Amino acid sequence: LAEATSPGPRPELEAPDRPYSPWSSLRPTAWLPVIGLADGAIELGFTVSGQDALGLHHYVFTPRYEFTQNEPLADFEYVYDGRHGLLLNRSLTVKGQDDQNEITAYSIKERAQWVSTWRALSLNRRFYWGLGGALEKERLHQLGLDATIHDERVLGLVGGVDTRRERWLSEGPSQGQWLQLFAETSNGLGGAFSGNVYRADWRGYFALGKTVLALRWNEAYGQDKAEPFQLGGSFSDELFILPVLNQREFALRGYGSGEPALTGHRARVATLEWRTPIRDLDRHLMVPPVGLNRVSLNLFVD
Repeated sequence: LAEATSPGPRPELEAPDRPYSPWSSLRPTAWLPVIGLADGAIELGFTVSGQDALGLHHYVFTPRYEFTQNEPLADFEYVYDGRHGLLLNRSLTVKGQDDQNEITAYSIKERAQWVSTWRALSLNRRFYWGLGGALEKERLHQLGLDATIHDERVLGLVGGVDTRRERWLSEGPSQGQWLQLFAETSNGLGGAFSGNVYRADWRGYFALGKTVLALRWNEAYGQDKAEPFQLGGSFSDELFILPVLNQREFALRGYGSGEPALTGHRARVATLEWRTPIRDLDRHLMVPPVGLNRVSLNLFVD
């Protein structure tokens, strides 16, 4: 038998060097429908997301429309290198309903914020610290009354630690914890409020087989002339991967938003939640691009 010869080195591919450009890979690569039904409001829309080939640029865009008050809404998030972010949104919050659950008062918030963080990374632990600023304009609409407007401007310091990990079949993070610390001020910035705000938000996750036990403790303190906190409503937490400044509304499921008894300069929210997948259906179509992936169940106490 002839002795096999080893292949020689392949000739080099000659191609000119050129600077990296992210534009060709930044088109959206995924989309999901968005349906919001809560407190008498009906929102429909979609969300698209994408990132470049090196993962330096990441964005999420979520346009929506609220049909009972005919209000266009949207969220836009952009993160560079997992450290620097820009957040823009226009959202609707129900402030009052009549006996037929019709909306009698609502507010429109328009927000813009920037945050930059630095971090120390290890395999199972991520420390971060940073700073940022936020602008917010809120317009209150009530039946028979003109809209009232207030502007808020905030500068803040952020820090925290993140040890969360996620199993393939779990509902969200399944182990670890996430601690976020905030120190914010609106003093001397020319807004409608003036004062300091301090907040600590801790979340812990414990794997129970394929299910997850999730805990949360959110403690907030504001000076008397700072914007007060509001508890109530059923809106979900924003999923921005960086800390979100100027959060003054915290969900308390089972209670309406804007109630005077749930408004003040001290706030505490504790949550116990059990999350479990029921069945993975994994039924999808390519054209049109729709499908149903998983049915799951959450039981919670706030």
